[in-house]
Amino acid sequence: MKITQSYNELFSALDGIKNTAYATIIFIILSVLFLATVIQWQFINPLSRLLKKVRTFSSGDENVSIDVESKDEI
Repeated sequence: MKITQSYNELFSALDGIKNTAYATIIFIILSVLFLATVIQWQFINPLSRLLKKVRTFSSGDENVSIDVESKDEI
């Protein structure tokens, strides 16, 4: 007895798994990019503004004020 099966029929289940894996990878990449943007917005931008004010102060300008926009420890 010989069993024959077409290539498409044999690998159709693997195509579904491959598509799911691609979608998962794209989702993970987009999630990482979103989290990186949030981290930059929350932490790095305020620190950059602070550093700019500190450099202005260290250059001799003593009329620099640092505005505090949040009520947290940072």
